[in-house]
Amino acid sequence: MKVIDIDGYIGGWESDAEHIKDNMPKSGDVTIKINSGGGSVFEGFEMYNVIKDYTGGEVFVEIGALSASAASFLAMATPVKNIKVHKNSTFMIHMVSTLAVGNAKELEKEAQIMAQMDNLLVDIYAENNEVLSYDEIKEALEEETYYIGGQAIIDAGFAGSLIDSNEGGKASKKDAQAQIKEMLNRFKDEQVKSNFVNSATKYLDKKTKKNFKQNTKSKTTKQENKMDLNKLKAEHPGVYAKALADGVQSEKDRVTLG
Repeated sequence: MKVIDIDGYIGGWESDAEHIKDNMPKSGDVTIKINSGGGSVFEGFEMYNVIKDYTGGEVFVEIGALSASAASFLAMATPVKNIKVHKNSTFMIHMVSTLAVGNAKELEKEAQIMAQMDNLLVDIYAENNEVLSYDEIKEALEEETYYIGGQAIIDAGFAGSLIDSNEGGKASKKDAQAQIKEMLNRFKDEQVKSNFVNSATKYLDKKTKKNFKQNTKSKTTKQENKMDLNKLKAEHPGVYAKALADGVQSEKDRVTLG
């Protein structure tokens, strides 16, 4: 049977939809092994769709130490009876989270989008769950619920059976939270990167010209006015680097990640 491993940040290297597409056989049963603290909800949706749309055979899911956030609804792409967990597995579900910068109207719009996405998540978790009701699953998402230990996951209706193994160890909520925090920090870093670059570039456009003028008073005014960012970077890398650093720091001071 073909085995596909999803290990790490959802949306990262070999943990994205392309990885699944590239490794899905044309026919035959497939086992998806998941050990992830989550990541990009949109990439998770696409991975879910790829798995759910597979018609070449049955899809089985094995949950490792952790299946949380985007990695948890990814596991729901196959019937619950086909989902197996280890004795020390942890399964976590929560509402969509994001980082947003803007005015009140823009933030309100972002909140509305997230609420709609939360409803999509509830639909996914509730589709094959014969234990919890729709409202109970929605409440579990709102509370950010951890199901620690394979039997707890099964009892909540998110898995069908335990993997027949003799693994030892005990599931730890602290370890699971640490891995999820690492995933969220990585997601935040990637999400704010474009904001920093855009704001820093605008800041840089003004700052570098000012710094360049202060450091090249002996040159003609025409030369100062014609200096663009690419030329400045090539001829005066020190000035360029200082201005860019100032721009990024200015943007960091303005934005609070929470």
